Amino acid sequence: MLIGYFGNNPLNPRRLDTLLAALPPSSVRLQKAVIGQAGLAAPWVLRLPGGESLAGLTGRLLPVGQFNAKLAEELVTKLAKFGTSALEEIDGHWALAFFRPATSNLLLAHDQFGAYQLYYAQEGDSLWYSTSLKALLALPELARQRSLDLDALHAYLAFSYVPAPRTLLKNIRCLPPQTAQVFNEPLSRIPQSTKLFRFAPASKGNDETDWCKAMSSRLWTALQHRIEPETKMVAVALSGGLDSSAVTAGLSRLGVPLLAFHLDFGPPYNQEKEYAEKVARFLEIPLELVNVLPSRQAVGDMLRRIVWQMEQPYGDPVTLPLWLVNRAISEAGVKVLFNGEGGDQLLAGWPNKAMFTAELYGGSQSYNRVETYLRTFHHFYGSETQNQLYGSDLRRVAAQITLQDEIRPYLEEPTLPGLFERLRWTNYWTKGSQNILPRAAAMARAHNLEMQAPLFDLEMARFALTLPSELLLKGSVEKYLLKQVLTGMLPTEIIERSKRGMGVPTTEWCLGPFQSALKKWLGSALLKRGLFQPTYIRQLLQGSDLPGEIRTRRVGEKLWQLAVLEIWLELFLDRVTLLEP
Repeated sequence: MLIGYFGNNPLNPRRLDTLLAALPPSSVRLQKAVIGQAGLAAPWVLRLPGGESLAGLTGRLLPVGQFNAKLAEELVTKLAKFGTSALEEIDGHWALAFFRPATSNLLLAHDQFGAYQLYYAQEGDSLWYSTSLKALLALPELARQRSLDLDALHAYLAFSYVPAPRTLLKNIRCLPPQTAQVFNEPLSRIPQSTKLFRFAPASKGNDETDWCKAMSSRLWTALQHRIEPETKMVAVALSGGLDSSAVTAGLSRLGVPLLAFHLDFGPPYNQEKEYAEKVARFLEIPLELVNVLPSRQAVGDMLRRIVWQMEQPYGDPVTLPLWLVNRAISEAGVKVLFNGEGGDQLLAGWPNKAMFTAELYGGSQSYNRVETYLRTFHHFYGSETQNQLYGSDLRRVAAQITLQDEIRPYLEEPTLPGLFERLRWTNYWTKGSQNILPRAAAMARAHNLEMQAPLFDLEMARFALTLPSELLLKGSVEKYLLKQVLTGMLPTEIIERSKRGMGVPTTEWCLGPFQSALKKWLGSALLKRGLFQPTYIRQLLQGSDLPGEIRTRRVGEKLWQLAVLEIWLELFLDRVTLLEP
């Protein structure tokens, strides 16, 4: 955890002590330091000689085989000398606060892919910040200022996550991915933002063999940088798909002791199990099956604990399976978890098929690339859905803002030459760094696991943006280059099989064992808030969607997203004092 303040209020040091005293006993031991108008607490607190600056750092820098305190000290020294450009090369999962008395400003930054969230809020003439939303809300002054941000709610309903810098609370903001922010006094001045991602120079003239060697080199480096020299055992979440199988094969090739875990949803939803078993047999590693059949009695308590640990609402039902597999790994006594998250973002995988098709056949004047991308989220997006769901206040908000502005800066990035590159860029910083990685990291931390996602790797990301499109999609073969690298390392059937997403039977859950809980959360508690029209919610609870939606699984996904919202509002907005469920 990282927590601190910036401001001249003489009560701030005492408030910081109060917040630290309120932390649960299980929290990592934090060091504390105060210089001038800034104070902070973090696992690593560093002062440069002569009291020139103060920094706090939490998380893990890469490569993990090096001593993190030494890496942290080198980073702070470079920050003092070179400014935010020192952060461009830093990979890992981390969050940082850096205060310089000479210039009286505070820099906040976190890892470029968002494994750590960094929240901040102004209270009077002071700025408070933390990697924990709950820690900020333990400050009574900030808790009293809470109110629901309807702009952020509108975005959550469309994306199933809240895009930074918004949160669902008006008075608290979140640092966007690949951004460093500098705050100056007075705090009424707009903070200075600096983008941290540095593009790699485009590669030209390489043949397929050269590209294969380059991809292979970066994949092994990404894995090696995340392995401690004396590692006794790591866990890997093995779905049976290409990405998790690639990570598993790479770890096996490097001689890392492995224990693989696979989510078993039971028949007829466990079609991936046979592929995970084939990979495990081929690599000769043990495979643990994690039963994903949560009981009616357990779901309410489990969902509350999941939302409590996520802190931000993530409406994708994959969070429950993630909770269960992380719990099983923790109970097995393993401390480090590897996964294959990021492969689709890295290599323009199957979620982009709709974009490619629309680009080829949507050449009419009505075609809009940003609008088409928005519809790939498949949540509560579009005027028809909003007219059916939204109450009057939300309809007014939706009419005043455009969600295209959340996507356009990425999808129209001028330094990238074409659709393939821009899709990868957009996927990284929206679906990847604001949804997939932060929720996976939060679920791991909830069970005291260190998560490693080698396909969310800084050098790998730079390299991926230089890949020619024909090496990503060759005819109908997706992720062509990765499949060439993996030839001989995995069964041919795994390499050649079509992509399948995680088959979470959400609609069956929501209309079956979870239905009574959902009726309580949605049909009663959520509707009392006056945010939504009851007819559409009751229609969903009966298993029916709007006429234009033909996929029955969307019913469950929408019910789940609304349930997560109601639980979040109960835990983080309604309660005067936050209490762990």
